[in-house]
Amino acid sequence: MNKMAARLLERVFVKVHIRAAWNKLHNITEHGELSSALESLIHLTATDSSYCELLGVMVDMITTDSLGIAAPFLCHIIDMAALPSQQTTRRMSQQLLSKCDPVGLARLRSKKKNKTAAALIWSMLANRLAGEMSATLFSDAVCECLLNNIENDPDMTCKVFSIIALEKFSLTGLCKARIMQTPIRRLLRDTANMSIYGLTDKEEIAGILQAKFCAEWSLRNIFRDITKEPKETSLDGSQLGDQSPSISQTENDMSARESLSPTEGGSKRVSGSRSCNVKVILNTLDATRHWKISEDGLTIRNDGSTFESIRATKSVTCGKWFYEVTLITAGIMQLGWATSHCQFSPEDGTGIGDDVFGFAYDGSRNLIWSSGDSEPYGESEAWRPGDILGFYLDIDNAIMECFMNGRSLGPITPFDKDHFAAQATSGYFPAFSFTSFQQATFNFGASEFK
Repeated sequence: MNKMAARLLERVFVKVHIRAAWNKLHNITEHGELSSALESLIHLTATDSSYCELLGVMVDMITTDSLGIAAPFLCHIIDMAALPSQQTTRRMSQQLLSKCDPVGLARLRSKKKNKTAAALIWSMLANRLAGEMSATLFSDAVCECLLNNIENDPDMTCKVFSIIALEKFSLTGLCKARIMQTPIRRLLRDTANMSIYGLTDKEEIAGILQAKFCAEWSLRNIFRDITKEPKETSLDGSQLGDQSPSISQTENDMSARESLSPTEGGSKRVSGSRSCNVKVILNTLDATRHWKISEDGLTIRNDGSTFESIRATKSVTCGKWFYEVTLITAGIMQLGWATSHCQFSPEDGTGIGDDVFGFAYDGSRNLIWSSGDSEPYGESEAWRPGDILGFYLDIDNAIMECFMNGRSLGPITPFDKDHFAAQATSGYFPAFSFTSFQQATFNFGASEFK
């Protein structure tokens, strides 16, 4: 009896500490304190029992609204934690399944969010444990649960993470063979064919766009039908190479300001002249390796566990330039400009704005990043899915200005002008770094700016 009470008290103790450390993460801005809080959580996974406790607490605590910050932290914890035993792996899978189908009052309160959180955690574990351990984790019940989420769950976030989980399980050959025996391709086609016609809610639209993108990418890259010849068109009928995105340069300062400045009604006019049109897309050859990129090269998504970075295909050395970003998700991203000397280090969590060769805006935390330091910038509220960000760069005067939904967030001149000018000779590229599960679409001038 005393041993049972001791085990119960130990479980309560571990849960309390996990919750306290997890809650602390959301209120920390200093790098040292953040590392300390993460280390505390990683330390709490030292035993198999505490590993299971951590996952159980995470399922209960993660919400859709917190995913943008919670997911990267959890990815880091799972990547750094000791590998569980095979027996513990089976226990973890059963625990996640039970969270997806709770009983009693808990069923009414938490089934919806638990299914999303469980799919998220399965995706992380399948990636971390690829191989024999992943095959142990991937029971028939897990497969059925994820497929059912894709087919029947109205929550787009749950669909998205269920697709991603199956992608990660497919890294293990035995798991992929089992998945290909299911109607996965039909379910992905149905998801990819969802329409946003007539919808007005930005977050609803963003959820569908995430699901469509993930389904299309999986069909093209993971769950291909190898019995048929590859088609030349994407699911929406567009031809490869049929788009010619361009980055637009304004002829003078006045036209630049006209093309960017809000009118009295709060909207932007797109009246700046385009003196040159250069084909610009996101450069797969100048990027870290875990990106998902659309066929037109204008939408990117990071479903990896590290801080992924990428540059566009065109750099600029003088003049005044502008591009737009439509947010599909609203987590931690650093969006801005960088030279070719900016070093990408996904495992270390460094990207655009983390060295002297770039600068970036992060509207999730309302910060501007340069030389590895940050300063408050932007509005009091964080950016949201569907927001449209504008990025204006005046190289001649060393000024950057960001816009959110047509409103200026203010000019920025935190740069040493001599250093800035010296770096400009090598060219500034539009450049971006995303944490896990972030997605955005870019307009370098092929379409009218919004």
